[in-house]
Amino acid sequence: MIYEYQSDDYNEVINCLIELQTTESLLESTRITNKDIAELYFKEVQSKSFNNSGKIFVSKKDNIITGLLIINIEENEIYEGPGKHLMILDIVVKYGFRNLGIGKKLMKKAETFAVENSIAEIRLYTLIKNKVALDFYRNSGYRDFGVALTKNLNI
Repeated sequence: MIYEYQSDDYNEVINCLIELQTTESLLESTRITNKDIAELYFKEVQSKSFNNSGKIFVSKKDNIITGLLIINIEENEIYEGPGKHLMILDIVVKYGFRNLGIGKKLMKKAETFAVENSIAEIRLYTLIKNKVALDFYRNSGYRDFGVALTKNLNI
């Protein structure tokens, strides 16, 4: 079952974000993972979601939260022409529930929300080192678009 976030879901949603941060921290040393960071991030996401017509959805099975989807409707950049796109900020399936189709259902929820809001494009970002996520998104019909580069300066 996938439904819109409710305040009773808070602790489990924070746990989902900690799992995401932990996975990302194993791939990128600049990622920080702890409960305080997850809570600050979620507060920021809630604010963005409510200001940008976004939504937070959770998936649940047998009264246990199994995944999380955070989306926003965003204006296109001026150089892209007028319009909007749906941005998937985060999608998480908890470790014990992966490979059960939950990620596909969460992606379908994002697509349904986009169609219901007359949004023709969905965007998302993931770490280039996250091969599992990249394969999942590509297999879901998403195409590679752009590459973000970074360089740390020793100062």
